[in-house]
Amino acid sequence: ELALGIAPDDASGFLVQRQRWAQGALQVLRKDNPLRKSGLTRGQRLAYFAGVAYVFEYIPRLIYLVTPIVALLVGELPLKNVGWDVLSVIVAFWIFGVLTSRLLTLGRNPYLEAERYHLLKLTIMLKALLTLVWHRPLKFKVTPKAGDGKDHLATELYHIGPQLVVGGLSAMAAVWAGIGYLEGAPWELSGGSLLVTAAWAVFNAGLVASLAHTILRRHHRRALYRFQLELTGSLSSAHGQGIVRIVDLSALGVGWESALEIPRGATVTLQFDAGDSRVTATVRVQSRRDAVGGSRYGGEFVGLDNGAQRDLVLFLYQQHAPTMFGPAPLSGTAEELRKAG
Repeated sequence: ELALGIAPDDASGFLVQRQRWAQGALQVLRKDNPLRKSGLTRGQRLAYFAGVAYVFEYIPRLIYLVTPIVALLVGELPLKNVGWDVLSVIVAFWIFGVLTSRLLTLGRNPYLEAERYHLLKLTIMLKALLTLVWHRPLKFKVTPKAGDGKDHLATELYHIGPQLVVGGLSAMAAVWAGIGYLEGAPWELSGGSLLVTAAWAVFNAGLVASLAHTILRRHHRRALYRFQLELTGSLSSAHGQGIVRIVDLSALGVGWESALEIPRGATVTLQFDAGDSRVTATVRVQSRRDAVGGSRYGGEFVGLDNGAQRDLVLFLYQQHAPTMFGPAPLSGTAEELRKAG
């Protein structure tokens, strides 16, 4: 069985984890080159090599981001005599790559989400490549899984600072090229090639903006991980009572959707079943935003006793978490399972 753990839930923790993995992969490549590993077949060597050499793919990704900026600012493509025939081959290769990825992942790898994911990792992957030329001991950094629950907007944006610069330059280069074309600048880049390159730069700028928006949507690290789930509960407060849909839960707080109008700072009473336990909790509303059919609220438990917290932890980690990765595991001794099977 795979180990069940908690993934980092913000950009800071995610990047710490992925940089450590990338540096470790390149250390393996340098000290224990899979292509020269004895006892492996040719296919196994290639599979092993692909598993540790993925960091190199971020070099062409950097070129992909920088090329339209340079081309639009100087008005010249990096390659001469690049016609529509070559462009059609490049576009076909790109479309084939996207479709192949979708097929191999059974549709679970949406293109834009995958591109944001790779763009986020760009800087740390380039830093990890230094492991190949700068042989120094690496300090182990523990991936943070919890925080203080406060906003850290500046820290989150700091981690994608280079990407923000590239996105800004891409947008500026597209505007600069458009002005130059309208003013009749004597550029080699014009017509269709100018349009394609400008669209390329605008796409890159939009991708960076989308990445920043995605990161800032979750702008704090929770003190305890919130599990996404679906539970039905009942709510009562001075502003009304009714049935609510609980959408995330931890031992410290809860998120729910309801048609009731409840202001931030108000205190409500929630009741719901967590496995075999009935939980009754006082909750202070911390956030509210519009949702389909009403509002989505986030709140923290107030004065929840240790017994109720323990029940929630046992429910979330022992009962709910395993269902996130497939059917619930069978229980019982080996002999009982053999008889049942």
